[in-house]
Amino acid sequence: MGLDQLLDPIRSAGLPVEAEVVGKPAAIPGDAELFAQRIITEALTNALRYAGPSPTRVRVEHTAGTVSVQVSDDGPGAGQRLAGGGAGLGIVGMRERAELLGGSLRAGVEGAGWTVRADLPRPAVLPAKDPA
Repeated sequence: MGLDQLLDPIRSAGLPVEAEVVGKPAAIPGDAELFAQRIITEALTNALRYAGPSPTRVRVEHTAGTVSVQVSDDGPGAGQRLAGGGAGLGIVGMRERAELLGGSLRAGVEGAGWTVRADLPRPAVLPAKDPA
């Protein structure tokens, strides 16, 4: 699934999202890409729920060994009321996904808003043996 397809539903729900992709995605997506999608979706859902329709940015960086994602919002928009404090299970779930791959997830306040960053390692790709 492309990033725009992932972002379209949350944009339709009222969250203004800008996206940036750095590097080239893997030719064949694997667990890191799947988990990155799930983390982005959860982080954006949380941004809409707790920060209202505040400007939000998604950055996805592809390297040979990792997929890194960052979702940052600007905090509550003017006149927006934050929903009641969540149970934190969304963050726990995102962190567990990252750790399953041997990666990491950080989430917390940055500036006026909230940022979630995950670094998800890709498994090493071994070259095919030359039959000759």
